[in-house]
Amino acid sequence: IDKFILNYINFSGFYISNKINITNFNNKRLALLTNTFIFWFETQNWKNLELLELGAGNSTLYFSKYFKEITSFEISEKWISEIEKDMPKNITLISTKKIIDKVKKEDLNIFDVILIDASENRANLVNEIIKQNYQGIIFFDNSDIYRNSIKLLTKENFIEIPFFGIKPIENYISCTSL
Repeated sequence: IDKFILNYINFSGFYISNKINITNFNNKRLALLTNTFIFWFETQNWKNLELLELGAGNSTLYFSKYFKEITSFEISEKWISEIEKDMPKNITLISTKKIIDKVKKEDLNIFDVILIDASENRANLVNEIIKQNYQGIIFFDNSDIYRNSIKLLTKENFIEIPFFGIKPIENYISCTSL
């Protein structure tokens, strides 16, 4: 059992990752999302779909290998410069002072999937998504912490599928919801 647990933790990237470089034991870039979500995500076909990412980071580069196109809004110049070092052509990275302002101007229904992982008020982001009557899939990171935002979505008939697990650089259980 100990060997299994060690192999599982190593496979999840826990011992070999840091905040900037999150990878698994094969040096494959990972998103800072729960391992259970990542394991499920990689079993699905996303190659013809478009992702809107509210909050860029390691996930931007990770998802670029799976989605046809990614549009990502980010407020941190540090993350923007980090992503631009290795940015593939299928990523459109947009710097903004407030993500909510960009979301209000965007037609959200042109995107198949929205990832909510922003460092600003997620309830405001969710309210705008609801206001636009978004009909796609939502990935919501840290949904264990932002329960009010999840309640707003479920009140509008979204169904939550929670993926509890560990993240590569965190030593506690977290949740990424679909």
